[in-house]
Amino acid sequence: MKADLPANCGACAYRPPFPLPGTLCRRHAPSPGQDEFDLVHWPKVKPTDRCGDGAALEDGTGPGVVACQACIHWHQPDGQPVKPDYRKGLPVDWWAASGYCTRRAPSPAAEDDRKVHWPVTHAADSCGDGAQVDVDTSDEVHEVPALEAAPV
Repeated sequence: MKADLPANCGACAYRPPFPLPGTLCRRHAPSPGQDEFDLVHWPKVKPTDRCGDGAALEDGTGPGVVACQACIHWHQPDGQPVKPDYRKGLPVDWWAASGYCTRRAPSPAAEDDRKVHWPVTHAADSCGDGAQVDVDTSDEVHEVPALEAAPV
């Protein structure tokens, strides 16, 4: 069941109160781009704005945002943060908590040699397209079955 639309962005579950004063819409995950080390900037919205993708605030059981660090789509290759040749004006400690958002697959394009790079996000960033990592506290080993080839 789809959540009710909020009256405006000020009452939306995807406009969390952080960073203060809560002016960023975090409804969607970023899409891959063509530039390496692209940084993500979520759109700024006014409390009186509104869209058709929002969700009304509920009691905490409805839709909301997932922090990048806790999302199954956030990737740090070999468990290491992103390490660009230059820091784009951000401090070393910001990059130490960076990773790639892999939530969106690349879209087809007219160019057959188009480069694709996933956007860089910070562990504390969040979006409404994320999925929480399930933490398994048991000592059981879980095997993942191999994917079968699709029939041709």
